[in-house]
Amino acid sequence: MPYVEVQCPGGVERVDLGDERLLVGRHHGCQVRRSEPMLSRKHCCIEKSEGGWTLRDLGSRNGTVVNGETASEWQLSNGDNIRVGDLVIRYIDPMEPPRRMSTNEALGEVDASSIDMARPRQGPLDLLDKPLEIDLATVVAYERTDEHAFLRRLLENGSNQDVDAADVEFHDGHGRVMPIDHLGGGIQDCDWNDLDRIRIFRLMLLAALRTDATVIEIEPARDEAFLRFTVDGLPTVIGRFSLSACRGLVGTAELLCGVGSGSDSPQTLEGEFSIGLRNGERHVRFLGRFDGEPGTRRTRLRVVRDQPFVSLERLGLASRAHARIRRIAVRQSGMLLVAGPPGSGRSTTLHAFLGEIDRRARRTVAVEDHIDERIDGVRHHRFGERAGESRSELLRRITAEEPDVLFIGEITDAESAGIAAAAAQRKHLVHAGIQARDSITGVLRMLELGVDSNTLSSTLHLVLAQRLVRRLCPGCSGSVSPSSTETLALGRSIGGLDQVGVAQGCASCVDTGYQGRIPIFEMLEIDGRIRDAILHSPTTSSLREAVTDELFSPLRKSALNLVISGETSFEEVDRTVGA
Repeated sequence: MPYVEVQCPGGVERVDLGDERLLVGRHHGCQVRRSEPMLSRKHCCIEKSEGGWTLRDLGSRNGTVVNGETASEWQLSNGDNIRVGDLVIRYIDPMEPPRRMSTNEALGEVDASSIDMARPRQGPLDLLDKPLEIDLATVVAYERTDEHAFLRRLLENGSNQDVDAADVEFHDGHGRVMPIDHLGGGIQDCDWNDLDRIRIFRLMLLAALRTDATVIEIEPARDEAFLRFTVDGLPTVIGRFSLSACRGLVGTAELLCGVGSGSDSPQTLEGEFSIGLRNGERHVRFLGRFDGEPGTRRTRLRVVRDQPFVSLERLGLASRAHARIRRIAVRQSGMLLVAGPPGSGRSTTLHAFLGEIDRRARRTVAVEDHIDERIDGVRHHRFGERAGESRSELLRRITAEEPDVLFIGEITDAESAGIAAAAAQRKHLVHAGIQARDSITGVLRMLELGVDSNTLSSTLHLVLAQRLVRRLCPGCSGSVSPSSTETLALGRSIGGLDQVGVAQGCASCVDTGYQGRIPIFEMLEIDGRIRDAILHSPTTSSLREAVTDELFSPLRKSALNLVISGETSFEEVDRTVGA
């Protein structure tokens, strides 16, 4: 099966060619996506054709170059080199013989003897736009002679340099310190000695902390293993390990989580451990999940940091919206919904709502999928805490105890929606999350789940929709002139703006072009007009027409304001809130 090798700052990434065409560009829907100004949103594609695979330029601004020639369409052969801006791609078909050129022709004026092959290269290989008499597999193998270089790069350049390797201690799931020699043994067929295995594992954790990653994933493939960090909500391939190194890392994680490898059959194992930083001043928990067969388990470590409680004041709401939400969040009864997709910050906002409750005077119960943060005065429950108990059964058990305030991390089904609405109707205060595109869709989603329109109209007080928009990296962001479509989207707000920000990528931002996230909100307070609309077979348009609140600002408008202020890009707005 043909594939392409994509030259990246951290090495070479392989992308297999399937039945569908491979898109290259800046758009979030492209399989090969890079945020750099020389690329168009959909720059070019590689697709199946009668004679094999063909490259087509999609009307890009700066053109596509194949083997040094500008091409609008090109029938690809094994070894062809494609340059798109600063991005270099090589087409590989293992079933075809390599297309060769003489070294002199390939190198031009460059003296081949001057190329220092004694140390790993840094940055793109500029000569890859010309076919060389060097087998790519040799280049890739050479690059990986120091396969942990990418970890050092992250440690040296990560944005969070406060995290230090000094005084790092491993703790098991009960908080007990685990001596390093406790981790010796138990790993079969591993080329590393135990000290190396633990050292590299420690470096991986520190790299995740320095880049503010929230998830670490180790995924074995046929010949190697991929390491991914989720940074600012999106998974990013950080580097690759040999399968031998992978077994060492996964085995160390299993031992720390206390799950072992008790069975040879495929299974899912879960556990946790933590590390202490700065002589016990700070702890970070890692919640582990291991899927698959021993030796090839897909490993996922969710990073949970000890962080101060986020109050309503610190959410970033406008002052008038903040005052109104605070008034609604402490009512004696009714329902408040926070709408958005997973990873949009719903739980943080719901916890901030709870912070406004007098938890000494009002019995408060929280039910979530994961308990990442325990709040004083709140009794916490986790969905699935009792074997065989469904979400709705747990909610019925809790509401039978008549709490004053009920926090539900996410309403996912009709029964849960009905229980939440019934509790609000019985004079309890309910704060809940729901997956919905915006605030109006949140109202419609509750009706779709079977909540009676009379009940919803009388109990619902507020729907707050939100997103987390990635902020352009201050160290590498660029700027371009907005297109006519983008100028139209900004409307009158554009003023005299003639440049907008674009993401580029550097070591500090893990080559994503972004660093940190900014919350945006859309607040829908349920007033008399909207209650009437809910009672009469509401639609998106009828609910929108019923909105008269001057504080109601659509999510996209808030996101575009961040483009105008230079804090984010059009590409990020499209990814986060859509066109």
